[in-house]
Amino acid sequence: MTLMRLTLNTVHLFEDEEAGSTRMGLYVRVLDSAGGQVAEFRWNRRNGEVEDNFQYPLDGDQEFPSVLVFDIGGEPGGIGRINVKAYTDNDEHWPDEGHHENFLGEAEIVFDTREPSQLGQLLLGPTTTDNGHTG
Repeated sequence: MTLMRLTLNTVHLFEDEEAGSTRMGLYVRVLDSAGGQVAEFRWNRRNGEVEDNFQYPLDGDQEFPSVLVFDIGGEPGGIGRINVKAYTDNDEHWPDEGHHENFLGEAEIVFDTREPSQLGQLLLGPTTTDNGHTG
């Protein structure tokens, strides 16, 4: 058993690919070495609209806490992945893979709990949108 804590701080939205008001759905999944999901975080700015070139804090929503505690498994540690995807839509409050107007991209990082140099403060992204822009 290898307990880990992941604290999600901010997301910087470079390009939302929409003119006018739009909403964003951000999805973070933590996967173990077998590909099983061990933790998940979702964010949509509490159903609020988002703007390009703006940084948003990810904390403050009690329904979707930005601190994840999970067991990555393995003896004495293990390899895991953090995967992030984001979508936008003018009408959907929770744009996702099946319901969105634009895909803002995907980022993933692999970490090994036995290598302290791979842990600490990590930056995922930027991503590339479905229109070829920085997401």
